[in-house]
Amino acid sequence: MLVINYRLKQCDSDTYGLKWNNSRLFDLRFADNIALISEDANGLQKSTNQVKEVMEKTGLRYNANKCKVMLMGTTGTEIKIEEEKLEKVNNFLYLGSTISQDGTSSKEIRRRIRKANSAFGRLKNIWQLKNISLKTKLNMYKATVITITTYSNETVKVPSPL
Repeated sequence: MLVINYRLKQCDSDTYGLKWNNSRLFDLRFADNIALISEDANGLQKSTNQVKEVMEKTGLRYNANKCKVMLMGTTGTEIKIEEEKLEKVNNFLYLGSTISQDGTSSKEIRRRIRKANSAFGRLKNIWQLKNISLKTKLNMYKATVITITTYSNETVKVPSPL
């Protein structure tokens, strides 16, 4: 990870990325995941090429099969690594949350409700046990179902009709 951070600092992040106050947001990083950000497809292609070049200096390389592209507000544009086209997606899972092309959180909210429903169902046997107090059962419910439902809710945009 230190090598990746070191190499990404060598990228021209003042030219590419999203304007953010008086600087530019070029990428989001977590462990070995990197999300490149750009205001347009041309900038995304240039930053993809630049990241590829600086990573290769260290012996690292892109795996185009693991790379995904999500473009907003544009169609027909293709992002490539060398001559290989990257797969276009309408949404993807990043750090446990669904990011959608349309900018809404409806899919993420539905996904969390399904996961919480599943966790609730797995607790069915616990609810029927007589030797576990109601307080303990409620604590288990809060620790599983509520936690799953509310995980990183600060990033969720609540739509009018869900």
